[in-house]
Amino acid sequence: MAEDGGGGDDEWSNLLPFFYDEAAARADGERALERQRQKERKEAEHKAWREACDAARDKILEYDPKHGCRTYTRLWFCSSILFNLDEESPIGPMCRTVDRGQPPLHRAGDSRLRMSLNVLAVNIVSSDVGYPVLVYGTVIARDDETLVLTGPTRSIKVSDSVFFEVNLKLKEEKEEDDGDVVVDDREFSKGLIEFRSLSMPKGVEDVVVGSCSPLDSRLSTVELSYAYIGGAVEAAVDVTLRLPAAAIITACSSSIPDASIVLYDSSKVNATSNSSAGGAAGDVAVDLARRVMAVRAADELVLTLIAAAGDADCHHYRTNVEFTPRIRGSESLEVSICGIKLLIKVSWSAF
Repeated sequence: MAEDGGGGDDEWSNLLPFFYDEAAARADGERALERQRQKERKEAEHKAWREACDAARDKILEYDPKHGCRTYTRLWFCSSILFNLDEESPIGPMCRTVDRGQPPLHRAGDSRLRMSLNVLAVNIVSSDVGYPVLVYGTVIARDDETLVLTGPTRSIKVSDSVFFEVNLKLKEEKEEDDGDVVVDDREFSKGLIEFRSLSMPKGVEDVVVGSCSPLDSRLSTVELSYAYIGGAVEAAVDVTLRLPAAAIITACSSSIPDASIVLYDSSKVNATSNSSAGGAAGDVAVDLARRVMAVRAADELVLTLIAAAGDADCHHYRTNVEFTPRIRGSESLEVSICGIKLLIKVSWSAF
């Protein structure tokens, strides 16, 4: 073709388009460059995100010498970047106690009733270091979609699984060669216990008392027992004593007396003066170990008071006090047992 004057391909390669727009070409180039910059920026952000996620995961993925592998000790299926594992729930007890717009409770069935869970006990099923053991630590619960921590200030609402993060330590005293006693803390139990609500009945009349699958970790096996209540309201209990006294106070729903919760044991918890908090002079506010629980709406809240007479024979006296569940409001009752006067206040709230 070149011999006929048509020229080769190289002859046309440097020709510009007939309608070449230099400004449009420059804009196309800038857009392509911006797309490349955005791609690189997203790749860098994704890399930083993955590194942060890996670092957060490594904090809750710990080596368990009992099993010889790494296990999760806290919630792992939520983003540790967007979600703070140490954030506590802003929702306290009695959140609807003063809600005067609430109609009276229909105890046989009410749409405001919720499934709830009372933790009855955390039991040490087995110990690799024998007994007795001095254990301290935390067992915290996450009970809703946000999975924020639930302190001992409100009842546990069951809408899905409830996760308990267990972190118990063993306090040991060791005597060194020079005779000094050193306190050594060792990890006794650490990990997750899950309460699965899918297998639970959903009726407002249903009650199940049972135990979660035990947590076998570190130096022990720990089991959590519970009372699942299908239709419940929240009860918050406050107790004031006229004088300090040896007493035990427990609480339960009337239909499940075996699922009692120890609210107060004078041999383990000290009472503190409450005269400055609006009580009469000499009144003592009882520092309850537990003050908030779920109560079956169709039952009665039964408080059992056991007091020591203080005589030579160490006689004990027992009495029961019942409160009818409500959807809101509070009620107070003064009780006398064995010469001891107690003022009991129960505040009710929907979840």
